[in-house]
Amino acid sequence: MKYGDIKQSHINRESEYQVIIIKVVILTSMLFFNTQVLKAESINTQKAEEDLSRINKTLEKLETKLRNNDYIKACLEASRAAKIIRSELKGLKEIEPNYNWLEIREVLIEIPVKYCSKAIHQ
Repeated sequence: MKYGDIKQSHINRESEYQVIIIKVVILTSMLFFNTQVLKAESINTQKAEEDLSRINKTLEKLETKLRNNDYIKACLEASRAAKIIRSELKGLKEIEPNYNWLEIREVLIEIPVKYCSKAIHQ
């Protein structure tokens, strides 16, 4: 084998290594990006689950307040739940797509209209 052949072989090997390094860098970047996307989706899902839990707790309080004819506090709970739905609608739709969140929100908005005037006249 001549010196020129050895040099050419070395250059080819270096080129192969450079291609491998470039591929590794690209794969690493892609994995990092995908991990960040999955992490963001996980955070969004976790936030939506927390919001759903807050709504459920608020609705339980609302039910109790209505049963006890505590209209002022019932109105506050209904308003809280409606605000959560308004501000977190997208995440709630993703985590519970079968719920009609806009209809639930409309019902919650109606509660103060129907019951807060009763509370004022008690």
